[in-house]
Amino acid sequence: MEVEFDVQMTTGKMYDYMLRQIFTSFAGIVGELVGLLLIVGFFLSHNFVYLIAGIVIVCYLPVALYLQAKKQMTSPAFKEPQHYRLTEEGIEITVCGEHDQAPWDAISRVVSTNKNIIVYTNKVRASLFPYEDLGDKKVKVIEMISTHVDPKKVNIRA
Repeated sequence: MEVEFDVQMTTGKMYDYMLRQIFTSFAGIVGELVGLLLIVGFFLSHNFVYLIAGIVIVCYLPVALYLQAKKQMTSPAFKEPQHYRLTEEGIEITVCGEHDQAPWDAISRVVSTNKNIIVYTNKVRASLFPYEDLGDKKVKVIEMISTHVDPKKVNIRA
């Protein structure tokens, strides 16, 4: 079985990925907790410095990530659609005339968000399969991933 589809990246799709990346990391969680603790500190001490610092910390990360996602969309790789082909051997991607392939055993993990299936080939390199772009091929894509990737590495809630 083979499944082919195109992905047109947008700021929103990239932002969803980046939010998941940061808010499942230790630094992201600790940063948000510090911001929330500062806001709680304001209510306990009525010191406005705590409130201002807390709001800045809590809001900084999402805003900075959005701006970074928007900046990444200026890359030539995201101007054109990315063509994916899932085969029995692995995942093939064609972007801007460049072709790359990842065998199934190179997949380190697969997770999902409300908008994307994220296929990691290492800690920092991932392919995004937005549900919006998958359309009616979503079930086939999930089936291909579930069939070829170790179940311990797959966490898709569809």
